[in-house]
Amino acid sequence: MNTFLVGIIKAPVFAFVIGLVGCYEGLQVERNAASVGRLTTRSVVESIFLIIVLDADSRSCSRSSRSDHGGQVRQGRRDQHPWTRECFR
Repeated sequence: MNTFLVGIIKAPVFAFVIGLVGCYEGLQVERNAASVGRLTTRSVVESIFLIIVLDADSRSCSRSSRSDHGGQVRQGRRDQHPWTRECFR
């Protein structure tokens, strides 16, 4: 169920980022086809990059914030995933 809720939250955020990048780059278009093609490609590349960065950031933070019922971080979790060790410091 947690995965479903995360997906429901991430999808609109990612859609907003893609729309924002597309609109920003679309407003930079000049009056020729080359400009449209260049800026369309740029907006796609920027959107993909931002989605990857946001997804990686949300995954690293969500892994480090998992806790037991008492709000304490599970001790075994630290050693299992070396990439989350930095989040526990």
